[in-house]
Order: sequence, then C-alpha cells, then structure tokens
Amino acid sequence: MDIENISEGTGFPALARRLAMNPDYEGFIFRTFDRLSARNLLHLESKLAYLEWKLDQENRKDLVALRQPADKDMLSIFLQNHWMFGTTNLTSSTEHYKEIHVTWVATVISMLATAVLLLGAIVALRMIENRDSQLGLIGMFMALLAASVAVLTNARRAEVFAATAAYAAVLVVFVSSSPPFVVGRDCTYQNSPQA
Repeated sequence: MDIENISEGTGFPALARRLAMNPDYEGFIFRTFDRLSARNLLHLESKLAYLEWKLDQENRKDLVALRQPADKDMLSIFLQNHWMFGTTNLTSSTEHYKEIHVTWVATVISMLATAVLLLGAIVALRMIENRDSQLGLIGMFMALLAASVAVLTNARRAEVFAATAAYAAVLVVFVSSSPPFVVGRDCTYQNSPQA
C-alpha cells in the first residue's frame, strides 16, 4: 500500500505536517539506525582496507598520468626515462623536467638522421661504380631507414613498410638515371665517349 498517495489527513503527509508545526523542531525525532549504520561503515572500512592492501602490492603501478606525453616513439620514451639536464627533484624518487626540451632533442636527432640517410645515400651511390655494390648500399640504407623510422617515430608497421619502399624506389631511380661520379677523374662520367 502506498502511504504517500493516501489523503492529506493521514500517512506521511499528515505526520510531516505535524512534525514541522513546532518552530523549535522539537518534534524532529528520527531513528538513527545504529546497527545498520555500523554495518554499512564496517562494509566500507573493509573495502578501503582491501584497496589499500591492493595498492601496497603494486609499488609504482598505481600511478596514472592525467596528460600523456605527446610523443610515444622509442627515442622520446628513452630520452624521458634517462633525461639528466635541468631536472628538479620533487621527492626522493620523483623528478620534474620540461617536456619541450625532450621534444626538441628528439626533433634534432630525427632531422640529423634524415639528413644523413638522404645525403649519405646520394654521396655513397655516386662514389661507387660497381652496380652490385650500389645494390648492396641501397639494401643497407633501406635497413637503416626502416630502423630509424621505427625508432624515431611512432609509425605503425604498414607506415614503416611504405616509407622504406618509397625510399628504395627513389634510390633505385637515382642509381639508374645518373652515372656514378668517380673521385680523382676530372668530372668525367664513366660512360662518356672517349675523345
């Protein structure tokens, strides 16, 4: 039976009106439900004790970052874990550093690796006359590029494969379209006609 829906003269509405009539609230007498409150508090205390025990079992696994670092590539992670410049010790086991410094160092290293892989391949392929040696160099530079893309970026395997294939295509076209430049000769090409 729904006590609230009985007429205004009976049930909870009438009792609430009678309790509220006294301006000193002397009629506001309610049960404290001590046994139920104690049981509820014991249950919550048990849950908190279990959570505390579980956190104690995990050492550092209970930490979470609200803002993840922007770069997740292996080089950035390595630099973040081993950064030693301009750190501030917050506690005995926690240090703070400016993330922008790590980002700049990772960017400079990536740019240098890119320049070495592109210019180094061009110079090396121009210096070698033997086609078999050129193919070996192309294979070596392809392996270096694939490794650097995997380490210096957060590219997926398909993206590493695509970048390596494009790089190999550029090198093969470069080798097939330009004759090798041999040091020690006065800028003559190997396949130029003899005078």
